[in-house]
Amino acid sequence: MKKFFKIVLRMVLYVLAFILPVVGLAAIGYQSTIGLASKPAHWAVIPKTDGASLRTKSFDPSKPTVAIVLGSEQTEITDFLIPYELFSASEAYNVYAVAPERKLTTLSGGLEVMPDFSYVELDTLLGKSPDVVMIPAFPAVTRSNNQPVISWIKQQSGKGSFIFSICVGAEVFAATGLLDGRTATTHWGDIARIEQQYPAVNWVRGVRYVDGETYMTSAGITSGIDAVLHYIAQHNGEAMAQAISQKMRYPSFANVNHPQVEQYPPVSVTPLELTNILFHWDHPTNGVFLYDGVDELDLASIFDTYAATYST
Repeated sequence: MKKFFKIVLRMVLYVLAFILPVVGLAAIGYQSTIGLASKPAHWAVIPKTDGASLRTKSFDPSKPTVAIVLGSEQTEITDFLIPYELFSASEAYNVYAVAPERKLTTLSGGLEVMPDFSYVELDTLLGKSPDVVMIPAFPAVTRSNNQPVISWIKQQSGKGSFIFSICVGAEVFAATGLLDGRTATTHWGDIARIEQQYPAVNWVRGVRYVDGETYMTSAGITSGIDAVLHYIAQHNGEAMAQAISQKMRYPSFANVNHPQVEQYPPVSVTPLELTNILFHWDHPTNGVFLYDGVDELDLASIFDTYAATYST
């Protein structure tokens, strides 16, 4: 019996000798990743100036206006830049990024962006609600500092704005209560969670977007391309939507008119993400060269991919 216990003890010690270093390294990697994700934003140095003197794009009163909202602290970069690039490429819309205040906010991956207008400034400029309000995803939707964003979206809907969410921006849309009793979709990896949180919404799977005539919701990130091109085709003609698609070399224009797709199975964390979270503790810092005319979606693909995989 004594020999047996020695054998068992030896096996336990061998197992611990193997497991503890792995667990220790994983703990270090996890802390490194969490520290990276929670790193304070707004590292850019902006000259002190009042918001009115900051440069912004011109306004054409003959064009409808698209307002893309930003979260109070962070906004999903591809969700934000898809409508910004596509509506701008049409040259048929005024396209502005808006926030409660005109101050720096962060896009996922760490890119800083200055809103074109605050809510008050946009209201003064337009004298009415924007024609389209785009909602990207942003974290901590129900946190108090995001309530001004939620309230503003509800106000614009009441004034007649077309409300349009991209990807998990549907969670923000649902938080306004405006989707209650309506049909919507969102990212395949988040739809089950959001469905439990907002059961008053009829959440559907297997589509790239849902066109509710007075609102739209899109599914996974790049589904927003199909949804925005669909909107442009409906309001400005399919020829314009196809021209934009060709200019950006989008290979899946068929989805613009036929949004039905096979639903992806839900996956919370991929093996690659898990490896980078736990065992990639020395995260390198990558720089991205910006220049006048840089393509927004090319830029988003860099920031989104590296950030989403926790690799840098």
